[in-house]
Amino acid sequence: MELDKSNVNLQDKNQILFGENQVLLHQKNKLTKQLDQYKTAHHKLTAGLKEAVAESIQYKRERDLLIEDLSNYRRVLKVFARLIKNKLAINASDRYIQYQHMLDDIGINTDELEADTDEG
Repeated sequence: MELDKSNVNLQDKNQILFGENQVLLHQKNKLTKQLDQYKTAHHKLTAGLKEAVAESIQYKRERDLLIEDLSNYRRVLKVFARLIKNKLAINASDRYIQYQHMLDDIGINTDELEADTDEG
C-alpha cells in the first residue's frame, strides 16, 4: 500500500510540475514575443535615427553653401556700394541715392566700406 501512496504522490507532484511548466512556457512565449517587438521597435528607431542624421548632414551642407553664396553676394554688393558712393560724390543723382537707400535697407552701409576695404 505504501508503494501506491508514493506513486500517487509522484503523480500529483508530476501534474503540479507539468502545470507550472506550462505556465512558465506561456510566460516564456509572451516574453519572447515582447522581446521581438522591442527588437523591431529598436530597428525602426535606429533606421529613423540614421535617416535623421543623414538629413541633418545634408541640411548642414546646404546651409554652408547658402552662407558661402550669401558671403559672395555681400562682397559684390559692397563693390556696388563703393561704386554708388563714388558716383554720389561726383554727381548727386536721385537714381544713385535710390540705390544707396536700397543698399542701406539690406545692411550694406557705405559708411562701413572704408573699414571693410582695409581688411579685405
